[in-house]
Amino acid sequence: MPDDTKAPIVPKLPVFISWSGAQADLVAKGFRQFLPDILNGIEPFLSESDIAKGARWRDVLTTRLHTSSCAIVCLTKDSLESTWVAFEIGTISRAAG
Repeated sequence: MPDDTKAPIVPKLPVFISWSGAQADLVAKGFRQFLPDILNGIEPFLSESDIAKGARWRDVLTTRLHTSSCAIVCLTKDSLESTWVAFEIGTISRAAG
C-alpha cells in the first residue's frame, strides 16, 4: 500500500548573494555557507562559487538574477559605488516586482 502521508517536496527559495570587492566577498561566502544551516528552505547563489567552470557565466548569472525574488547584498565602504552590484540589484528588483 502506498504511503500517502509524506509531505510534498517544496522547492527552495533561490537567494542571490550580491557582492563586489575582497571584503564583501568574504562576507558573501560566509552567508552562502551559513544560511542553509539555519534556513533549510533556501538555496543561496554566489556567482564565484555556483557557476561551473566552463559554463557561460553571463547566461547563468542572467538566469539566476531573473529567477531570484530575494537577494542579500553585501556592501562595504569600498563597494558602495559598484556598478555591478547596482546592476544585479536592479535586475532582481525588476524580476521580483
